[in-house]
Amino acid sequence: MKLIDITGLLSNNMWQFGDPFPAINIQARTAYKEGFGDFSYTAIEGLHALTGTYVETPAHFLGHDKSYLIADLPLEKLVGLGCVVLNVEGARKDEDGRLRVTKEDLLACEAGGLIRQGDAILVGTGWGDSMWYSQDNFPMSPYFTYDAFMWLLDKRPVVIGSDTSCWDNLNKPEGFFPKFYEQDILMLAEVVNLKAVPPKRVKLSILPLRLDNACASPCRAFIEVEE
Repeated sequence: MKLIDITGLLSNNMWQFGDPFPAINIQARTAYKEGFGDFSYTAIEGLHALTGTYVETPAHFLGHDKSYLIADLPLEKLVGLGCVVLNVEGARKDEDGRLRVTKEDLLACEAGGLIRQGDAILVGTGWGDSMWYSQDNFPMSPYFTYDAFMWLLDKRPVVIGSDTSCWDNLNKPEGFFPKFYEQDILMLAEVVNLKAVPPKRVKLSILPLRLDNACASPCRAFIEVEE
């Protein structure tokens, strides 16, 4: 079994959403405590639920009182999920210079025919690998067209993930998010290293923090590939 880490590195130099989200600030510190002596520790300031690679429940959109939260997720819905990775090639730019992932782009992916109902579907563009440390990552990342996202939803997945940070065109919204959240699907974003995943059925595991009263959480995510 080969393991492929698809989690971006939490770092002060990584991309950030910007306002109203705080900026992450990781600091190595030293201190002294009576009876314990000198020690080192790490302070993490500005960590929020959508920092780095994160998993999100529909409560982010529907409201905490209308959906389940991160702490409600059983491990069975997070570990060893059937998964197919669609690595998109040749997506074209729109008039604003952003890449558009179309239905035709998804249909051209080698692994598209392997998707089963109840799978996790991850879409790779290479963006996460090249732009993780760029402040132009958001909101200039590739986005999905309406037809492309409806094609994904029609597959009835339990997770949709991507190596992009902004799935819709904020200037001219495609408008697919309400249907996405109503279908009770987990979102996994922004991931990295999807190009390393072969075009075959694999397994996905997502390990969020067990946070109280949270609709999302930073997480560690990885792919298992049978060799």
